[in-house]
Amino acid sequence: MKEFITPIIKATRGKESHSFFTIPEYEKWAEPIDLKGYKVKYYKGLGTSTSAEAKEYFKAIDKHKITFKYSG
Repeated sequence: MKEFITPIIKATRGKESHSFFTIPEYEKWAEPIDLKGYKVKYYKGLGTSTSAEAKEYFKAIDKHKITFKYSG
């Protein structure tokens, strides 16, 4: 079984972009830096993403899928 995951938070500043799949991952990244100048967007799911972002996700599909293995 596989799951397709998308970022839940994206921080961008100019051409620099950081995507995060968990809130703790974002908080760890954001803690030591000044977020001034960053646009931080929270996503509810794939429907919140633009069509350009969705295309990015599918181009890097291996980064966006998690495989689950039943073990009993």
